[in-house]
Parts: sequence; C-alpha cells; structure tokens
Amino acid sequence: MTTTFEISTDTFPVFSVDMYQSNIEPVNYFDMHLDSDGMSIEVFNFLADQIQYEKYCEAITPIANEFLQAHVLRDLKVLDLGDITLTGVGIVKRTQFNTSPESLNIDLELTEKQVQEIANRLEELDGKFDKYLAEKFTSREGFWSWVPNNRQEFIDRLRNEYNDREREVGFGLYYLLVDYQSGDGSQENYYQQEFEEYLRDKIDYLTVINADTEAGKLAQEIYENYPYEQDEVWYKAFNHKYEKKIADLKSLVS
Repeated sequence: MTTTFEISTDTFPVFSVDMYQSNIEPVNYFDMHLDSDGMSIEVFNFLADQIQYEKYCEAITPIANEFLQAHVLRDLKVLDLGDITLTGVGIVKRTQFNTSPESLNIDLELTEKQVQEIANRLEELDGKFDKYLAEKFTSREGFWSWVPNNRQEFIDRLRNEYNDREREVGFGLYYLLVDYQSGDGSQENYYQQEFEEYLRDKIDYLTVINADTEAGKLAQEIYENYPYEQDEVWYKAFNHKYEKKIADLKSLVS
C-alpha cells in the first residue's frame, strides 16, 4: 500500500518556481520570449502590465509537472527504490496575506518499505549529510526550523510512520538524489537551469492576458503584429504607431 506525501519544491527543492526577480518572473520570461530588442520601453511595459498573475501560475503548473516526469522522476530511477509517483498539482501563489516565495505542490507516492529504505541509506551517508542538516535546519534569530538539524533525530522522525513526516521524506529523498547526481547533497535547486530551459517558449503570451478588455485586445494586436527581425525603420514605425494607441487608450480610462 502506498502513502501520498504532500510535499513541495520547498521541501523537495530540486528546482524553484519563485518568481520574484527571477528568470521566470513574468516580465523577465516574456522579455526573453518576445526577443524585444526593437520594442520601445513604453510598448513592452504595456504588454507586461497585461499579464495576469493567476493565469501565468496556471500555465506554469502543467509544464512543471511535465518536467518532474521527464527529468526528476527519470533520475530518481537511478536510486533503485522501486516505482515512485511524483505529480505536480499546483502552485502556491503569493497573496497580500502570503508573501512567501511561490512553490509547486507535489504529491509523492511511496510505500512504507521505500520510506524505510530512504532512512537506511541516509543512515549510511558520510558527514556531508550531517553538515547539510546543521547548516539548513538549525534555528536562529528570525528563523524557526521544523526539521531536525541532526541525523539521528531526522532519521527517527522519518522511520516513525505515525509522525507528520512530509518534510523529512521530501528533504531525505532530495538529498539522496542530488548526492548521487552531484556528489554534493547540499546543492540547492539542482535542476534549476534545466527547468528554466525546459520552460522557455512553452507559455503563449496570449493565454496569460485578458483579451476581453480593451487593453487586452490592444496587447493581442501588438503581440501578433510585432515585426521580428526587421530593420530600425520598421521598429521605429511600429513603436510610434502603438505608443500612440497606448496613449489614446490611457486617455480614455483616465
């Protein structure tokens, strides 16, 4: 019988979906996607302002799950732990009440035998695992850790099936994976670069805006008519045309 552990990229940190000032922040993602070197700041900022955060998060979720299957789950097989199910189920978004970084919720299905085997292997590791626990999970001013910062207590919690042990299962499996892959289990966000490359060009700008509004309709028109790989004269005419349309739209709603 399997148990579903509700973990996330906070507790299984193979990659991050934190958007704040990162490559996957909507404005940065579409800056690369649009190849917007010829676009004026005014036009680009108008396009960026139309991106709907909720829609963008919804668009990333299935792609992040695909990446989990294609890369992370594939690599977990090298641990020879048997069949593991790993499913990305949704992004925890920032709100006015939750200012923590975005994270991807993940359902991890393991048997009790697999959990005990993870504990056995962590028990056999050298001092790097102790160092990882001490550095990451020692409470200090401004930070309270819910994860044990020493090997014995960590493994004891992992072995006890009556514990709320999602964190230990997530971090334990994560450590075994990146320790095997890199020889250094303390490496955070091991797959980050691969994830960002996998995400590239997979989100269509038109799916993350509200095309029912006047601003959304104008953004769609700009996006569909953007003159890729044109000379300076083309770009100048394009920017002049749409800067005027943007100004006219703003004057109507002001």
